Amino acid sequence: MIELATRTDVLQKIKCRSNATLHVIRHKDPTFPKPVIIAKSPRWLMSEIDAWIESKAAERAQPDQQAEINAFKSQIASENEAAINAFKAEAVIASQAEIASFKSQAF
Repeated sequence: MIELATRTDVLQKIKCRSNATLHVIRHKDPTFPKPVIIAKSPRWLMSEIDAWIESKAAERAQPDQQAEINAFKSQIASENEAAINAFKAEAVIASQAEIASFKSQAF
């Protein structure tokens, strides 16, 4: 069953008192769940609020792992870039060979 939360429910869940704080969190944190609008009133899926809180706790609890993940992503990106550049170089050489072959056949 889907449980919907009101603004007050969300404030209680994240242990905040003011609507202004919720507004700041909603607009500054792109990972904060978007509300569902029902009868012109925002409602949040409680499961999404719980998941957001858990993700924040995981970020805090494992900064070393996050650094490892970022380093791995960077390594993969640079390896992909090197592979793409090598492929482009091979494609240029192959194209030049095809052009030379075509020119020799045309004349």
